[in-house]
Amino acid sequence: MIYLIPSRRPGFRVCYICGREFGSQSIAIHEPQCLEKWRIENSKLPKHLRRPEPSKPQPLGDKIFPLSIWGD
Repeated sequence: MIYLIPSRRPGFRVCYICGREFGSQSIAIHEPQCLEKWRIENSKLPKHLRRPEPSKPQPLGDKIFPLSIWGD
């Protein structure tokens, strides 16, 4: 049995596009670049496999909640 422990690093944000963690300053630099990369890769797919562009989620306020990953 494998147990996954969520990250507890304070001040880190998760990119809504790729799921990687970044510091509060670097996420602002990363997200536009990541979205552009996603658009390029998505445009290379056949039309029937292309996905809609991910939308940035609304902020939950000033609280930070850990990202939980559920597995079998």
